[in-house]
Amino acid sequence: VYNGSIGDDVSNFADYYDYDKTPGDKYKDSGSDDAFQKAMDYWENRIAANQAKYEQIQNEIDLFEKQGKIAGKEYYEEQVKLENQRLKLLEAQKAEAKKFLGAFKEGSDEWWEVASQLNEIEGEIDSVTASIQDLSDAMAEVDWQIFDKTHERINNLTTELETIRTLVAPNGEEDWFDDEGMW
Repeated sequence: VYNGSIGDDVSNFADYYDYDKTPGDKYKDSGSDDAFQKAMDYWENRIAANQAKYEQIQNEIDLFEKQGKIAGKEYYEEQVKLENQRLKLLEAQKAEAKKFLGAFKEGSDEWWEVASQLNEIEGEIDSVTASIQDLSDAMAEVDWQIFDKTHERINNLTTELETIRTLVAPNGEEDWFDDEGMW
């Protein structure tokens, strides 16, 4: 799992390449298509590690639900945190891909490959944004589930007490305890 801040990851990305520090040359070597793929692989590996952790937490939530239990809000909060990190990684990947778009002749196969990748990244960003909203809704639902379960338990207890009362009440009397709580 990736340890470290995304900001460090983004700022250190320039060190990933062995290109001249001259602006523009970084993306215009003879193997630009290869450089683009390396850059995208760099981000996709980090996104995949983030996604693996997210899916691990989702599996734990699913297990709770299969057992008839309620997963705590902490699980969803951790997923929101991971999705926000993923959003930052996708934004950094998008910025990197945009830089490559200018390195290729517009309309060339390489240019279309970069444009296609940008569209995929935009779609993932939209998906992650929707996922964050869904997780916020799920956290609110957890509160309602806990309330409903508590309400159900109180109703069950009340029903049990009423049943006991009818079983032990002498001759079906309503007022079977005196003012001091004695029978």
